[in-house]
Amino acid sequence: MLLMAVSLSSCITIIEEITIRKDGSGSYRLALDASKVKDMFGDMGNSLESKLELDTTVAIEAPDSVGTIVQEEKKYDMTARLLAEKRGISNSKGFNDTITLQSGYAFDFASLADMQDALLSLEDGEGFGLWNEGASIAMSGKKLKRRYGSSNFSDFLMEVMDKEGEEDKDKNAVQGMFKMMFRDLEFKTVYHFPDQKIKKCNLKGAEISSDRHFLTIMEMPMEEKKKSVKKPDELVVRFK
Repeated sequence: MLLMAVSLSSCITIIEEITIRKDGSGSYRLALDASKVKDMFGDMGNSLESKLELDTTVAIEAPDSVGTIVQEEKKYDMTARLLAEKRGISNSKGFNDTITLQSGYAFDFASLADMQDALLSLEDGEGFGLWNEGASIAMSGKKLKRRYGSSNFSDFLMEVMDKEGEEDKDKNAVQGMFKMMFRDLEFKTVYHFPDQKIKKCNLKGAEISSDRHFLTIMEMPMEEKKKSVKKPDELVVRFK
């Protein structure tokens, strides 16, 4: 069962989608995508879909240390309620799609400042978010800047591992299990600029769509942490 939990956890992709219009309004969506479970297990994955209520990961009985992560991932409903109370935020909702195996939350924002404030507010709340102190996003003229803040997603996972290790007699064993679980975890960010065309961006490996309206960034946080891959402190996107 533990091996199954590790395998399924490695099939997770965290997807952050941000649509930004020229006036600064737009929409935000954060999803935990477990659709690779079907590819990995074939008919078994299809059977699991019909027999289990799949949240952000397959709902199996997990060890306590793994269960902590699962509980974190189940916070999307609470997160949507918290975000709905914030200034400039509308249509906030949690979702759990058992067909695509995606769970998370989404909302519309009136301005980038409203989105930033709302997501930063989750740092000390009960919701599930990835933005932290020092993170920011702003658009001026033909340039968008996003600062990643005091830590990135690999640091977030390392903090969880440290916390779990402190509560266990064998800290190294617990941390080793977490590293195995999330070694292949992917973090995908998709930016959509419906009113503008992208000229270039400063992040190596970022993919610009043929119509120049989409920017896709794929990362493997734990692998990058292991190789000490250094990325810029901020993302800079320039428009035509």
